[in-house]
Amino acid sequence: MRGRAIEPIVFTSAVARVWLALVVSHSAYGQPAPTAAEVLQKVKATYTNMSQYRWSATITEEQVAASGENSVTTASVLVAVQKPNQLRWVASGSGAATYTGVYVGDEVVVSDGNNVVWYRPKLKQYTKTPIGPLVTPMGTVSAFIDHIEDTFFQGFRALGTFQARLLREETVSGNGSPVRCYVVEIVTPLQTVFTWWVDEKRNVVLREVFEARRPGRRPSVTRRTEFSVTQIGGSIDKQSFVFSPPAGARQMEAFEQ
Repeated sequence: MRGRAIEPIVFTSAVARVWLALVVSHSAYGQPAPTAAEVLQKVKATYTNMSQYRWSATITEEQVAASGENSVTTASVLVAVQKPNQLRWVASGSGAATYTGVYVGDEVVVSDGNNVVWYRPKLKQYTKTPIGPLVTPMGTVSAFIDHIEDTFFQGFRALGTFQARLLREETVSGNGSPVRCYVVEIVTPLQTVFTWWVDEKRNVVLREVFEARRPGRRPSVTRRTEFSVTQIGGSIDKQSFVFSPPAGARQMEAFEQ
């Protein structure tokens, strides 16, 4: 029996797969691309034992109910840290309550190392308290910093133990400039999927997409985090740790509802 001729669309698809394999296996600089495990190990090292950093992010989360209805929230988060006790934390937007916890809504926490200011924009009230054990939503300033890192960075330190693959290389915006990234997908045993865009030179994550997948159905939760500013190490502007009360803000001994 004579074999059938290869149809053009099949041939084109085969060529595309070969080309894609070559793209993934070689970096943009002509060197062999690292494995997913190597990329994740560098990410872990970058986000472990950080002493000073600043970043800002926009987080968009879509939740799909069993009925098919969906809701979308967006949060903007800004963080600057100089350990052990200097901090600036700003959370705002419709999804801010996901990250502010005890206070439903926008909030600002600023510590200059001596005093801690906790500002609630919707109330236009702020408190100012000397450094101590109960001055932030998590207690001490260092405990609040640990909480922030656990919330946003713990995955960067721990997810390298799960199944991962390098999907491709792609250029995205980082700190206002185009940045070449490795795109890595990580699948956990719970069928949650993380996709990271990792800066090839600095090993920081510039974009994260999280999905809680359900077989045969669209993800029940999709969360997309875009880091517009990411700095680890280097000097942090001291003004980051100064609170300037907005017009109309009142200093209080305790918040009034």
